[in-house]
Amino acid sequence: MTQHREPGRPVSFVDSVGYRDYRPPYLPDFFSTVARRLGLTRREAMLDLGCGLGAVTFGLYPHVGSVVGLDPDLPALQYLEARARERGCNVRLVHSRTEDAPPDLGRFDLITAGKSFPFMNSPATGERLERWLSPGGRILVCYPIETEPDGPAWKRVFFMTLVRWTRSESFRRTVLIDGEPIQGGDFLLTDRIEVHGERTISLNDVVQRAFGYVGTTPADLGDDADSMVADLRRLLGRFFASGPIVEKLRTVGLIYRRGSETR
Repeated sequence: MTQHREPGRPVSFVDSVGYRDYRPPYLPDFFSTVARRLGLTRREAMLDLGCGLGAVTFGLYPHVGSVVGLDPDLPALQYLEARARERGCNVRLVHSRTEDAPPDLGRFDLITAGKSFPFMNSPATGERLERWLSPGGRILVCYPIETEPDGPAWKRVFFMTLVRWTRSESFRRTVLIDGEPIQGGDFLLTDRIEVHGERTISLNDVVQRAFGYVGTTPADLGDDADSMVADLRRLLGRFFASGPIVEKLRTVGLIYRRGSETR
């Protein structure tokens, strides 16, 4: 594993079961849909920015020729490295923030970014993307939709409650703005992929999910963790009065290309 700097996030999500097991997942058909839409041939070089625990890395691994994963969270990379070894996947891992990664990291046909994209979207990142993206290459920004203005009432209450409890000013950036432009480069949104699904969830699932966001992990909240749980159960209980409910799921992928290649 290549290391270039200390992690940019002080608390690793590896230790947060809420992040790993309870936040909305990438839907199973999403990555095969991406592969078909992009015409991937299993020969492409892929760079996964903010690779974290490897959801995008492993989702697209069967469809490309090589993968480099980059993340500032060392425990997350160690977790991904262990999973890759178990699966027999050859993934090169680089410990660095995107904006600090070496400009000569390589040239890539596909550059991906998942739920951590808001934390790295900056002019410095855009400059790196200009260097790393091969001619004719694509950038895929993808994420499960967490919340939306016209979404179910329970989700609005859930996020309003987390806003009150979070210890991080960055919390709002954990919810991606759909179609957020890439800063610092000449990249245009050229396509959108959307896959739908659903799953049954309980009130306990939602309470556990609350620990999976920046500023609301058990490590962040300390002695206040139990108080947040009590608050969530009090405010959300009415939505689960009859038991588990069905949660509608969407995974979205936004495809960008260089503006000069689309004109």
